[in-house]
Order: sequence, then C-alpha cells, then structure tokens
Amino acid sequence: MNSPLPSFSFALASVLVVLPLLSNAQEREPTPSVLREDIPPELRVLQERGLKLEGPRVRFQGKFNFPPKLKGFATESSFQPDIKPGRRASVAEARTKFRDIAVHIPRMKELLGERFALLSSGWLEIEKDQEERSDAEADRYELVFYSYSNNQVVTAVATSTGELVDTSTRTVDVQPPESREEIDAAAAIVRAQKYHGKATKGLAVRGIQTEGKGDHRTLYLTFYKENSKRAVYEATVDMTAGKVIFARPVRISK
Repeated sequence: MNSPLPSFSFALASVLVVLPLLSNAQEREPTPSVLREDIPPELRVLQERGLKLEGPRVRFQGKFNFPPKLKGFATESSFQPDIKPGRRASVAEARTKFRDIAVHIPRMKELLGERFALLSSGWLEIEKDQEERSDAEADRYELVFYSYSNNQVVTAVATSTGELVDTSTRTVDVQPPESREEIDAAAAIVRAQKYHGKATKGLAVRGIQTEGKGDHRTLYLTFYKENSKRAVYEATVDMTAGKVIFARPVRISK
C-alpha cells in the first residue's frame, strides 16, 4: 500500500515556494512603465508630442509644482549696489601705461629689437608670502611680447610703480595666440603695398595666428565691410620676415 505522504509533502513545499515569491513581489518597486501612467498633465502633453521618458521615475517628497517655482530673496529695483573703484587702473589704461614703460627700458629694447608686438598683459595674482606687503610692493604686472626681430617670446614683469623686476625669453615651440595690436601691425604691412592698400582701403580687419614657414610667426587676415562682416579680401603675412606671402580678393563659391 502506497503512502500519501510524498504527494502531501510536495504540495506543502509548493505553497512554501509561492509565499516568498508573493512577499518579494510586494516589496519590489513598481516598474517605470506603470509609474509613467501617473504623470503631470504638462508632461503628458509633451509625451503626446513625441517626448520620450526614459529611466526610473523620480519621486519628490512633499508638494511638487510643475513647473517648479524657484525660491530666493525678493529684490528691489531701487537698490543701488555700493561699488567702490579699485586701486588699479582700468585694463586699457594699465596696458598702455606698462607697455610704454617697458619698451623704453634699455634691457627690453635689446630683447625686443626693432620689430615687436604686445600679445597679452595683466595683473598677476599676489603670492601668499607677499600679502602683508604694501600694494605698490606686492602688485606685479606682466607683459608678453613677440619679438619679430629675434623671433622669440619676451616676458616682462614690473611693479605697480613701473619698476622692471624680471625679464625672460623663450623660443617658440607652440605659437601663442595673436593680439589686436599684432593684427593691426600685420594689416599695416599689407596696406603698405600700393595695390593691396587700395583694395583694402576703408575695410575692417580680423586675423588669426596660423602655421607658417619653419618657426616664422605668421598671421592670416580677412578684410571686410563693417556693415556686412563678409570677408572680401584675404592675406597671409610673415611677421618674422615682415612681408606679405599672398593677398587677394576672396573667391565666393556659387
């Protein structure tokens, strides 16, 4: 006679297996697809227009308005900030002042040669060990020139009173960016030639440093009418040699 116990044991085991599965199912997070059914009307409109909702839905605690309202302090239009002028000159004034001082110092004249241009300049950050010193002693102004005569970058550092405290030179592996002063100098070389001068008369100019022959400093220029901005004349200038490589009207492809 066969015993019914094995079948009873199998049935009991099946119940025990099913119960944990039901328990785990209740603890699981709802799937994103279910959550996306409960979205604000504003998002539903966008969804109908083709907006794709991807990833899990984000839940917010408390009341959430859509679109969200930013919190902050109310401002008054009558409020006037207390702006106090700094002790330093403006960018343009400082650039002109320190450039004029630097180019007349004998040491800088030797490093720059006859032909050069100022590439960049600005105040250096005050070092921590210099913070206790007076403004005139701690402030340092740096100027970076390009010497076409010597084909090198020349850097000068001066105090706020114009005293030169450091100079350095380096040959160029990677050419530094052009400056407005340099672009104008390149344009002057182009305009010095009669034919090109006539063609570019009354035109504005913009330029960019470009690859040149060997280590020569080279600029590419475009000339344009102020009201159109479209280039009508172009030129490439070897600043190291001080000559025009080519210049011609811009060809407009149809």
